[in-house]
Amino acid sequence: LVATWLTGRFGARPPVVIHCTEGEGIDEQYTRVARSFALLTTAYGPARLLHVGFAVGVERVLAGESEAALGEPWAALQELSAELPAEPEGRTVRRALSINDWTIADAWSAIFELMPVDDATDWVAPEVPRFGATLRELWTQKMGNKPSEWEDAYASSRASGIVAVADGASSGIYCRLWAEQLTTRFVADRPDARDPIALGRWIHGLRGEWRTAINYPKLNWSQQRKVDDPGAAATLLTLEIGPPNSEGEHAWRACAVGDACLFWVREGQLLASFPVVTAEQLGSTPLLIRSNPGFRTLAVAAAGVAQPGDQFLLATDAVAGRLLKSVEAGPGPDWQQFETIEEQAWRADLDELRKTNDMVNDDCTLVTVRVVRPGEPIPEPEPPVLPEDPLAEEIATAGGEARAETPIPTATAPERSDGELDQNTIAEALHENAGALPEVPHDEPEEPEPTTRDGFADSTDNTV
Repeated sequence: LVATWLTGRFGARPPVVIHCTEGEGIDEQYTRVARSFALLTTAYGPARLLHVGFAVGVERVLAGESEAALGEPWAALQELSAELPAEPEGRTVRRALSINDWTIADAWSAIFELMPVDDATDWVAPEVPRFGATLRELWTQKMGNKPSEWEDAYASSRASGIVAVADGASSGIYCRLWAEQLTTRFVADRPDARDPIALGRWIHGLRGEWRTAINYPKLNWSQQRKVDDPGAAATLLTLEIGPPNSEGEHAWRACAVGDACLFWVREGQLLASFPVVTAEQLGSTPLLIRSNPGFRTLAVAAAGVAQPGDQFLLATDAVAGRLLKSVEAGPGPDWQQFETIEEQAWRADLDELRKTNDMVNDDCTLVTVRVVRPGEPIPEPEPPVLPEDPLAEEIATAGGEARAETPIPTATAPERSDGELDQNTIAEALHENAGALPEVPHDEPEEPEPTTRDGFADSTDNTV
């Protein structure tokens, strides 16, 4: 509920949740969800979780007024409770846990005692290592489909400490190219996805580039009709790791549009996830970024501080759902295996899960990164091997003309035997020549004022 409310509202006051509890059910799953809640962030800091406990035989404790050691589960709840600011009456900075007592002043402080949080992290500091040597990018298409029909995308920059993953909506057209464009340009452009206006302007520019890339005037009438409605759509998940501070820790931030999921792992244990925390949250109508105008693009933001050696995994919804089911059933997956598992073995495992209906049959993408350790050698990244171009194949099959006038630079790119540009060519051009892509003005043509918030009840789009 809070993650949904915060979508597109980075400038709002952080929501406050007060959990009244007798101490039952404070287990590993609760701890994970509470940590995940605290990742949701605003310009005034993270969402705030307050605990008020009631238990027989436990001494009264008012937040910040007792130095006595707490027994379980109260000690665990204290670590999960939000940090409240100092008060003029004398109470110092404290954790928002009270037992057998409470005061409205705690909730009042959580809601109103706020100051904007200055972002002191230099996210674009050049050539500062952030990722270790174990960056892995795994993908596979739906079981029964050809590799060229995979419609997800990913991009990363080891030097900049940034990863982006996108999941193309199967009901659209040319969604693979749209997803590829979203990821590669996000890594190159670094837009502030927390700001709805900045994000909207960035998406507006990509819409023009996408329409030019598919060579809209030369598509046949049925393709043009589908481009006009519904067009292409995709979810997007991004992760940025900052340079190390004086203590060797790394600030990180993430943004999500839709249900691709980020997993934060430390020493083989899942700390938290974002923006999804349970498999039940994954539905059939996620928020999407659309290639057509008239839809607002709204993201939800998260932030935290990582230690050297922490692991992050970015997964599209099918993979995320399976990982979350494993976590909920216990003991959870072996997170480190995703850094070393052979691609074919990973794909075979997914096919077995699909055959037994233990996993949704969908395109799958999983990117694994580990925060660099001091002194760790960083190898040169290898270019990703991507499937053949489904866009060229679709155009040829439908009787349309090839993208002879595509704006993506292809001077040194090899062609397939049939004369069409392959997907590796498109991907490499987007990665290596992002700065050379045509600039699309933001003032002409003017994009209409968005009237729908995709994925919500007031959306006019019924295609997903």
